[in-house]
Amino acid sequence: MNIEQAKRIQLEKFLKNLGLTPVHANDNCLWYHSPFRKEEVPSFIVDINKNVWFDQGTDKGGNLIQLAKELYHTDNIPLLLSKIEAAAPAVPQTQFDVLSLTELEETIKCVTIEELKSVKDIAYFTSRNIDFAIASKYCQQISFMYNDRDCQAVAFPNIHGGYELRSNIYSGHMLPLAISIVRMNPSVIASSCCVFTDFIDFLSYKTLLSHGETEILVEKFADVYILNSPSLISKALPNLNAYSHIYCYLNNDRTGRTITETIKGAFSDRHVVDAADRYADFQNVSTYLQKKSWRKK
Repeated sequence: MNIEQAKRIQLEKFLKNLGLTPVHANDNCLWYHSPFRKEEVPSFIVDINKNVWFDQGTDKGGNLIQLAKELYHTDNIPLLLSKIEAAAPAVPQTQFDVLSLTELEETIKCVTIEELKSVKDIAYFTSRNIDFAIASKYCQQISFMYNDRDCQAVAFPNIHGGYELRSNIYSGHMLPLAISIVRMNPSVIASSCCVFTDFIDFLSYKTLLSHGETEILVEKFADVYILNSPSLISKALPNLNAYSHIYCYLNNDRTGRTITETIKGAFSDRHVVDAADRYADFQNVSTYLQKKSWRKK
């Protein structure tokens, strides 16, 4: 599920699945006892035409995403989407915008998003020497129509409900485009973080870590930030402010070096490490993994 799918879920059906029923109806509005507190007079209103809510007691309102933020006391979008999906498993089909890496925007119809299981999925990661058990923990499988043909790709979620899409014949983004964050502990911010260009580098890093690789890995217990696009570094910087140690696992090219220097400049009082020096003979973590001799034994 992503943000656009969640917004299409009818609020009254979502509330019903939570065990809440309207006390009375008035024109296009349903009146509920507020889910945020105990009360005798209903003060929580749902406009069924606009599919929005308003709580008179807190003077807050909005769409389903904003309701979930108040109910579950978090701004973590992937966590919110998982809770919404659990409460309202019947997700309506919708249209998604996809931005290909050629910068040409197309519209696709999402058919299914499910766990990784196909032979193509396994082959995609095996060809990159990424452990499939690791990939299946973080990725999903998406089937969709693109340019009037059936397509399938590996999908990696970002913080705004979009996905990064990869296959042997396709590479792009399911909008909205945003950074991805993987925390060691969802409820606690670590003291250190690692920054990657894309999720393939991240999964390569995790594979190296699982095999006891120490040559390029400088930090095991760290949160992870995946840019998904070099242009999103400005979106990542405010989040990086929370860390005392920042390890940059970026590409060994001009763009990667520029991003690393940007991070160093923004946090001159922090311990910022250019980890790309540790795989200086390779373009990125992914190509470093593919050359490891122990993967061929």
